[in-house]
Amino acid sequence: MTENKETTPTASKSVPTLGYNSDGVMGSTTTTAGLQNAPSSNEIPQVPLNKVAIFSTRNVYADGYGNINIGYNIVGNRHAEFWLQQKGIRLATPEELMEAFG
Repeated sequence: MTENKETTPTASKSVPTLGYNSDGVMGSTTTTAGLQNAPSSNEIPQVPLNKVAIFSTRNVYADGYGNINIGYNIVGNRHAEFWLQQKGIRLATPEELMEAFG
């Protein structure tokens, strides 16, 4: 028996995407698209130890720290201390993240 697997070609150029810069703030970056970056189905993605999930009840902007949107946000440890001191922002638990994102 032979298995028919559908494959997609790898990208030949960089495409725009979102990512973190050296300060831990999310912004526009470029990356190559394709399946080479996708984790295998039996591999569990590892969360970087220098990132924290927070939940915000409102949109907030601060100079030097960027912005936080309503809902769940991922920020660097360095910025988490600042954001957690703001009104309406709290640390998100792993359980609620699993429930929200499956």
